[in-house]
Amino acid sequence: MMGNRQDKLNGDADDLHFTPFPRDALNRSFDSFNRLFPSRSSIRKRTRIQLSDELADHNEPMKDTWPVPLVEALFLPEFPVKGDVDENDFQILDVLGRGAFGNVLRVRLFEDKKIYAMKVLNKGKIMVDGDVQQTKDEVTIQNRLGHHPFLVKVHYFWQNKKNVYIVMDFASHGDLFSLWKHMGNHFSEDLIKIYVAEIALAIDFLNNAGVIYRDLKMENILLDELGHAKVTDFGLAKWLQRGQRTRTICGTLQYMAPEVLRMRPYTHAADWWTLGIMMYAMLDGNFPVSGAEDHKEMSALLMKWGHTFPDNFSIDAKNVLRGLLSMDQDVRTQNCDTLQKEPFFKGMEFEQVYDKQFVPSNHIPDWKEYENIVNPPLPPIEEVEFPNFEWNSEIQEAEPTFL
Repeated sequence: MMGNRQDKLNGDADDLHFTPFPRDALNRSFDSFNRLFPSRSSIRKRTRIQLSDELADHNEPMKDTWPVPLVEALFLPEFPVKGDVDENDFQILDVLGRGAFGNVLRVRLFEDKKIYAMKVLNKGKIMVDGDVQQTKDEVTIQNRLGHHPFLVKVHYFWQNKKNVYIVMDFASHGDLFSLWKHMGNHFSEDLIKIYVAEIALAIDFLNNAGVIYRDLKMENILLDELGHAKVTDFGLAKWLQRGQRTRTICGTLQYMAPEVLRMRPYTHAADWWTLGIMMYAMLDGNFPVSGAEDHKEMSALLMKWGHTFPDNFSIDAKNVLRGLLSMDQDVRTQNCDTLQKEPFFKGMEFEQVYDKQFVPSNHIPDWKEYENIVNPPLPPIEEVEFPNFEWNSEIQEAEPTFL
């Protein structure tokens, strides 16, 4: 549910520019924190003198800056201190996942009884790891773009002294990885067509909106009651306009594009490589390349792979994979207009896919059995207070459940 960022390579040359925080930074206000940096303080001082002169001319009193604790100010304005709801408006039902930054809970809003997933992330851990801006990007991207049918939408987000809270859609039927394991690491081509098309529509929408996702994998594809895909976990997503490139080495190793592994500037085409890797695994039951310890070894193994496909792959499926898994990012398939023209998708209009006219659960023989495993009955509604739920540094990410 929530990727463990400690397990992901992150050697950013462009994105990570931050000054280490002093030990007592969490207890400082904006005013006192600025005094740690003379250049910033002098700028603030000159601005105040100018403002004071202007106010004096209008015979208005000078008002000093209200001290905002740094631990709150850093997450503003994206995470308000007071929002439409807070943690006391929800009943905790269970824990869906644990990670390096916090936990994901299944919760119920008392007001409308609707079920949501809630991320509870520790602000101290986020600050120490230099991921404040990344966390803010995560919530703004999901909130602004989550209306797409195959994306998980964020509905509420706020902060208190210790945590930030992100409340989003709850997908009731687990994730694609769990379904894949339940079905013996193999999907039929009819089912794969639906999932590749749905996920492609989501990625194409994000890319066109100026977002590179960078962590597409089966664990990050949640499933609704009919098995439709919903992309979640935008912890590595970044605003990136078409034509621009970035250099961050991040993602999940066996899914990472060759240009990312080689530490070269890359584009949105990296997202489409990961879609190709996912399609390959759904067809074959294994990844084309695995077992590497780091990005350098993975890159070397990928160069030796030779783009060979198992004989049981259909010719049409192989052609799709050749386009998605092109080593050259400039010629790689990287939009739905190109993808839907492949013979593999004959008889499937992507507009119909967008309208959810193709139902994945119809192509899963034991969907009801899987449904009973991943969607147990909910506890009764009780007016209980939200417990003092804190991030625990000793808690690691929950291992995936193999069904």
